Amino acid sequence: MTKTDLSEADLREGAIAETDARGDLLYRKPETEFGRVIGCEASFANANLEGSDLTGADLSKADFSNAVLTDVNMTLTTMMETNLDDVLTDEPVGKPMSELDPPLFDQLQEHIQFVETAGAQGPPADLSGVDLRPVKTMANMNLAAIRACNTTFYGLDLRNTELQGANLENADLRNSNLEGADLRGANLKGARLAGALLRNCNMGPLIIDSTRRLPTQLNNANLQSADPRAADLRAAKLAGANTEGATMLGIRDLPTV
Repeated sequence: MTKTDLSEADLREGAIAETDARGDLLYRKPETEFGRVIGCEASFANANLEGSDLTGADLSKADFSNAVLTDVNMTLTTMMETNLDDVLTDEPVGKPMSELDPPLFDQLQEHIQFVETAGAQGPPADLSGVDLRPVKTMANMNLAAIRACNTTFYGLDLRNTELQGANLENADLRNSNLEGADLRGANLKGARLAGALLRNCNMGPLIIDSTRRLPTQLNNANLQSADPRAADLRAAKLAGANTEGATMLGIRDLPTV
């Protein structure tokens, strides 16, 4: 059921069926021992289960690595030997916003001043490792050259945000709305962009001067099921990037590496 859209589906008391060589429908029975399922029950790796109801489900030995489990009801759920590596839940990832000093929006205002005065005033912001999900939106902000490595932007509204030259290495931008954002010359190495909306996003080179151009780095980034339609990817570096299931229509000058 890889890549299947099961939004709001009812899978209670479900069963998996398959046809045999004669075309007859057979129900697949899990291997059990002393009444318990053995082996890997199911793989939900990289799945988005946001808002799901898993009440009473037996998730023993299931694989939830890199899955999204925010706003999930797990009352009486059985989780014996369940793989929960890198799962995104409602708990803060890394540093909570509440621990920032100065507070987030004070830092952003100082950063905008830094950008607009070409570094003459205000310190640049460093939001590396911070979970920014509570802010909900950073749309239309001038965050050029911001440092935000390993930062969690999951699901944020970043439409038309200026992020040229930003360091977003290994940032979590899954399901974020980056439509119309300026990412020229940004470092997105290893970034998670699965399901991100990247329409009309500018990821072309950042022109430094007449001889220097800084390409956007997307090496080893995860762009699975992302939507970069009409995006500008001229000269972008995509070595090792995962573009499986991404909507690649209308992309300008898509590079091969």
